[in-house]
Amino acid sequence: MDLSIIGSYYAPRLEKLGFDLYKLITYIPFRLETISPFLNEEASLYFISGTIGAILNKGKYSTVEIITKHNKTVILYDFAKKTTYFKSIHGTQYQILFIKNNNYLTIVDIAQKSGIESETFELGKLSNKIYYRPVYSQLNYQIRSKQINKIITSLPSHLFKLNLIGLVPENNLIPQLLDLENIHKPTSLESFNQGINSWNNFQAYLNLVFLSNLNQTIITKETLITKLDKTLIDEYQEKLNIKLSNSQTLAINKILSNITY
Repeated sequence: MDLSIIGSYYAPRLEKLGFDLYKLITYIPFRLETISPFLNEEASLYFISGTIGAILNKGKYSTVEIITKHNKTVILYDFAKKTTYFKSIHGTQYQILFIKNNNYLTIVDIAQKSGIESETFELGKLSNKIYYRPVYSQLNYQIRSKQINKIITSLPSHLFKLNLIGLVPENNLIPQLLDLENIHKPTSLESFNQGINSWNNFQAYLNLVFLSNLNQTIITKETLITKLDKTLIDEYQEKLNIKLSNSQTLAINKILSNITY
């Protein structure tokens, strides 16, 4: 699966790391961030849009006065001195990501409105709603979490659909069309969790097939019918040589119970 669709900058760097499109869309994030414009919501991060009224330097940090389009003033703390990178502040529209830290609203990221689709601010044109952003492990110093997010979210929807016909049996255990878009471009926490659950079920099924050295027809019709016991799970974990998480164990148990009597 050719990577040319993502452009000439990242494609050769990903190919050097052994990535193709399939490996890219199956590079699963390790957590999900909730980004909200509402301070009364429980979220990982918050955002605000507006102009900067004043910046007061106070030694190790600055305070930044943000004036929204409704003339509401919000005071943010800039401990990383991110605002010093911008030469023009008055009259320029900014969009800012910040976090609630004790009694402080601390700036995490900032971008000019004209540059909101740059690497510094990957949410794009913001509206007054809650956003969900996957967080990925960086690949190297050139391809970090933000870059991975930007690359993956730029891909068209049809690339996230995996055709599993011929790979999984027609028993309604695993869908024969696995859509990973809800994992990489979630519209809600529920859609993200459903996507992760489908992916875990598929991975658990493949591991069971490979570990038994059998094709999916035999493992469905014969082997597991008489081998639903703790020994199979113990053998599975021993061969993996890692401790399975609770969600992985639940996925395996669900598969075994569905395809055995």
